[in-house]
Amino acid sequence: QQVQLAGEYTDELLNQIAQTVEVTPQLYANYELLREVALGLYQQSQQADYLEIASKLLFSAPAEYQNTPAFAKNAMLIAVAKQDWSAAKHYLTKAEQVGASPLALYELQGLLYLQQDQLAEAQQAFELALTIRANPIIKQNLAQVLWWQGKIVEAKQLLNEVISVSPQNYMANQLLADIALTEGDLTVAIKQYKQAIEIKADSIDLSNLSIAYSLQGEFEQALIVAQQAVDMNPEHVSFRLNLADIEKSLGLSESYPINYLKVVELTQTQQTLGSLLEAAQAYSQLGEAKLALQALNKAISIAADHYEYVFTAALVYSVIGEYQSALMYIEKSLTIGYHPMWFQLPWFTPWCQKEEFIVLMQQYDPSFSCRSALN
Repeated sequence: QQVQLAGEYTDELLNQIAQTVEVTPQLYANYELLREVALGLYQQSQQADYLEIASKLLFSAPAEYQNTPAFAKNAMLIAVAKQDWSAAKHYLTKAEQVGASPLALYELQGLLYLQQDQLAEAQQAFELALTIRANPIIKQNLAQVLWWQGKIVEAKQLLNEVISVSPQNYMANQLLADIALTEGDLTVAIKQYKQAIEIKADSIDLSNLSIAYSLQGEFEQALIVAQQAVDMNPEHVSFRLNLADIEKSLGLSESYPINYLKVVELTQTQQTLGSLLEAAQAYSQLGEAKLALQALNKAISIAADHYEYVFTAALVYSVIGEYQSALMYIEKSLTIGYHPMWFQLPWFTPWCQKEEFIVLMQQYDPSFSCRSALN
């Protein structure tokens, strides 16, 4: 799963910045702040209104500002969030035309490649940026690219470099927590998420914490936290899918189909890797095997060197009962760093009758044993 921006962003703060921009449009630094807060709120909520607010004000800026690298950068990042790749490339070209530095251009190229799931190209761009300046933000972005390619050791090394210099770096700590979650180090992951939530009860951290509780088999506790995340951001697809999974694990048959159907509804207008994978999971849990495989196959066709699809494929094939395909993706998930405890989730319980499955798990964790869906 992909790591997302989180921080002290509120509607009130965005409104204050927007009002300041409207009153004093010549204060150019405020446009960067406007874009940052709008994107932060959008990533937390998936509400496109935030992007429209930022766009409207940015494109109403003085003509002089619209001829600067800063404007081109902000316009490109908003276009990326909208998945308007043509506009994003246009503003990347404009950034170069109006004199953006090589460092800034490599960073922007890397971000565009990252969001388009062109991970090899993103890695190259961020590595070139690092040769110019050892910037912690660039290191974090490169670490994310490496992680998504299954290069977990290299990703952790970069993040630990950032934290050694800046122990309170929020994003580096969050990415390490997400990697810990993938690797099954639940003690570290839960500690990290709880610490973050004590500072600010962010929906991203709440949802990730609920996943950690699920992996421990603590589904009742997971349900409480997952519901809090959805209550904060009802339109966020990943949070809704996570809640539905937990409800199904608990046998809450009146509520989980509603939430899976909501996931399908929210992903209908999107054709990104993430949205296709989310739709595939929801369809499989609703018993729609054909639709699940259509979405999964489309996701795999655009994934290229992005390994985000591997665990989802293992899950979908397990839910629809395709053992050999499931086993292939289960093994691939293990090779890219997923801990065997991920395969103690209820969706994989049928394979506990298969000796081949148990033997595979015990190659990675000799203490592995299947458990019941609920503890």
